[in-house]
Amino acid sequence: MNATTIQKPAFNATPDSHRKTCMVIYCVIKGTPSIHFCSSPLSGADSNLWIAINPASSSVSPVGQKVERSDLHAAIEQIMTINNMAHNVVRVEEVLRRKEYVDYCVTYNALSRS
Repeated sequence: MNATTIQKPAFNATPDSHRKTCMVIYCVIKGTPSIHFCSSPLSGADSNLWIAINPASSSVSPVGQKVERSDLHAAIEQIMTINNMAHNVVRVEEVLRRKEYVDYCVTYNALSRS
């Protein structure tokens, strides 16, 4: 298999930081650009929830091509904020690229849980 692995940069969060990370998979399913969150609760009840994203540009379609980071960032941030997971998304970094999918590490400012 042909894959490119990108080293994840170190992130030094303080113990009281609300900054967290999660992994997201980007894939085109049945011709639809989609993402999957690898951790609950956005991963779905059976850990098989794929969320269609509608990027502003059409450059997100094939996985083999470069994904517009601003479109992907905006889509992930919108999903996480409307589901009360995050105040905002700080960055979306590519971690692994394969022919069929791309893994991203998402850093976000989590909502504080009371």
